[in-house]
Amino acid sequence: MIFATVIALGITYRLYRFLHGLHKTNYLPGIRPLFDPTVFPGNVIPTCWFNYSFLWTWIFRKTGMVVALPLPNYEVLSSVPILAGTPFYYLRSVEVVRQFLGDEVKSQIIKPGAFTTVSLWGHSVASQNGEDWKRHRRAVAPAFNQAMFSRVAEETVAVYNELVTSQEWDKATHDVIVHINPLIIRFTFVILSRCGFGIPISWETNEDGSEDAIFEKALTAASESFIPRFSIPNWLYALPIKVLQDIHNAWDTVIILMRKFTQARRSDLAGCHEDGDRTKDVFTRLVLATDEVEKHALDVSEVTPNMLTLLFAGHDTTASAIITTLTMLALWQDEQEKAHQEIVCKFPEGTPLTTDICKGLKYVAACVLESNRLIPATVYLGRGTTTTEIPITIRRPRFETIIIPKDAMVVIDQLSILHNPIDFPAPDVYNPSRFLNEQESDMPLTIFGAGPRACLGRKFAMTEMVCFVALFLRDWKVDIVLDDLANVEGKAFNGSRTETTTTMSDNEKRKRLQEQLMSDAVFSGTAFALGKVWGVKTDCHSLD
Repeated sequence: MIFATVIALGITYRLYRFLHGLHKTNYLPGIRPLFDPTVFPGNVIPTCWFNYSFLWTWIFRKTGMVVALPLPNYEVLSSVPILAGTPFYYLRSVEVVRQFLGDEVKSQIIKPGAFTTVSLWGHSVASQNGEDWKRHRRAVAPAFNQAMFSRVAEETVAVYNELVTSQEWDKATHDVIVHINPLIIRFTFVILSRCGFGIPISWETNEDGSEDAIFEKALTAASESFIPRFSIPNWLYALPIKVLQDIHNAWDTVIILMRKFTQARRSDLAGCHEDGDRTKDVFTRLVLATDEVEKHALDVSEVTPNMLTLLFAGHDTTASAIITTLTMLALWQDEQEKAHQEIVCKFPEGTPLTTDICKGLKYVAACVLESNRLIPATVYLGRGTTTTEIPITIRRPRFETIIIPKDAMVVIDQLSILHNPIDFPAPDVYNPSRFLNEQESDMPLTIFGAGPRACLGRKFAMTEMVCFVALFLRDWKVDIVLDDLANVEGKAFNGSRTETTTTMSDNEKRKRLQEQLMSDAVFSGTAFALGKVWGVKTDCHSLD
């Protein structure tokens, strides 16, 4: 009797919560999953008849339908979980996001904790709200200045040359087959270590047992396990399961060493307040901010969360963007040739690479942005309303104004926005020219986040990416390995009931390979990235 009563009360409570969720989202059409797709357990259960996984909008992007809703026709959808989770709104077009974030600070829009890393290492500029966010931003933002961008360009040249030498590409007399992914991941890590942390690590992995080497190894393990560490509740890491213990230990090592480096850097910089020192690297700037006496000073304990946030936000994401760019340019040779012609015109052999040259490489930048659009490294941006209702005028499926109520959770769905055929015609076509007229002020909205809380390191990342692609394409031509194209054709005709002598055109093979790579996109570390089909390889050869 007691058991039946408990069950009845549980069902009644869940029914009340579900109906309350429908009311809170104004009965807007959308999905009704058992679990919230953005948090455990909904985010780890694959998409199936009873669950919408974390990437459900990507999975359904080709069919364009979910339940009975034609997805591109809805600029705003609701998500109301049946068993567990928070009801929220999905924003799914550029115009709707512009309206919602039109005055983010004045409207007191916040960043919900569920969409931050506060549970992993504490508050940072990416997780704080209100006055505390302003304080963190005043400490972090000045580190991203022209001197830093110049250093990024210089280090990109240096690390690129180390990469070429280590792989002996400069000695090659024929085409070289390259597994590009691990090389680019290593490249972005070295750049961040040198320019972000001021740690002059070399291209070759350090194995000498020093604290820097231990930190590098633990950081790699932490990056590779970011998704399970973020998704799995903390209490599970207390269980005697080796894989979970290894993840926990790697993260503990990173945080402990980061705090130790902070104290050591503070000692090194004691009494040093010259502007030159402030622009040395991001880490130094943050450590110096702990010595400021005004209200904007950081506490020493806040340096580690900010540095780890910047590191994880800029490592895998930048690597994913570069890998996608090189892959798309390998697939589409005409676009590569346009980029190459711009490079040899504005950045010929023997010319030092500067930030001014980098800014002039408009087509290269457009290639990078279009690659980020196709495979956005960051898939969702979480926001929450507080004391203000926000009206939004939508055009689809019909023209009307809806109200985002107070205390509502909102998910800016980058996957849907950047593949919306209304905002981006032929969304699966790689077309860099669509970004040639993109204004810098609009860039964060479509690629690097949105509003005042857009990525602080976007110019750092763009400088690094454009410089690397320019160096690479000036020296090499990149193409897809022929075996990969042959595999595409073989897979397409496999299982045919009739004999055929039909062969695919090269263009059709490349379209199908792109589709396969995009369909198999997964999280790699902290970033959404192209899938690996048959071993993604790049065929490079000198243009000389």
